[in-house]
Amino acid sequence: SANLETLIEELKDENTRSELFHLVSYFENLALGITHHYFDESIAKALLFNVVISSFKSLKPYLLIRRDETNLMVGSNFEKLANKWSTT
Repeated sequence: SANLETLIEELKDENTRSELFHLVSYFENLALGITHHYFDESIAKALLFNVVISSFKSLKPYLLIRRDETNLMVGSNFEKLANKWSTT
């Protein structure tokens, strides 16, 4: 997690941008797999509950920046999963 100005500056580095993109993609794919019953949600939750919740909290500023840049809901499935698990 970083403040917005620092994050915007760090995203100028292509390696940082790529690493964050791949991290979000991992969680987005996990969420899609759970939504479409490709992955068992109870097993995924038992293994990754804390990782999903803490990663979403840390990556939310990045997601907001990317959504603003692209006008797309980047990481929306990841966000839905994190919010769902946070309330259970």
